[in-house]
Amino acid sequence: MSNRKPEYRNQNRACLALPGRQAGGRQEFRKGFTLIELVVALTIFSFIALSVGATFFAGAKMWQRGQKISFAQTQALLTFEKISQDISGCIETDLVAFEADRQSLSFAALLGDNLTKISYEFKLTDKSLWRSEQSLKDIINEEENISKKKMLALKDFKLSIFYFNDIKLEYDWTDQWKDEDSIPAAVKLEIKTKDETFTKTIFIPAASKS
Repeated sequence: MSNRKPEYRNQNRACLALPGRQAGGRQEFRKGFTLIELVVALTIFSFIALSVGATFFAGAKMWQRGQKISFAQTQALLTFEKISQDISGCIETDLVAFEADRQSLSFAALLGDNLTKISYEFKLTDKSLWRSEQSLKDIINEEENISKKKMLALKDFKLSIFYFNDIKLEYDWTDQWKDEDSIPAAVKLEIKTKDETFTKTIFIPAASKS
């Protein structure tokens, strides 16, 4: 009979192998995070999220501001175009004199087939530019049938009149004009919005020739 004892060596090792170790005794690390690692990771993520959020909101504010400025510029340019069309169509008539000061003007113009008195006035009470129309027929009949419309809210509105000075025998500028027998050569507009200033000089084709 053989005196060789049964080999339980490998079986004992297998049974005594601890979690996280292989049966052969080689170290095997567990996959996972400790509490400190988790806190550090959350802190870093919070800083990143705050930075991204601040950048996003700053960009959104800049975009909104750009939209507002763009809208104000568009409205101012459209107002310039409307006033330019009206003044360019100015005509000379005995019924309506060309009158102007620094913040208002009125004149006769042909709108379609109708002679109309057109007026622009900057009202300091509500800081806005108003436009009004009155047909020459109503003026002749002394009827107060006037159509008024608010054009644009402004910070300021100024007018200057360019005309031929008969005394100096040269062209000059003035802040006021009231002459029933003549029309100035041009009108200079200056519109101030909240953010910008727009300037334009409008020449009048029907201006009186000296």
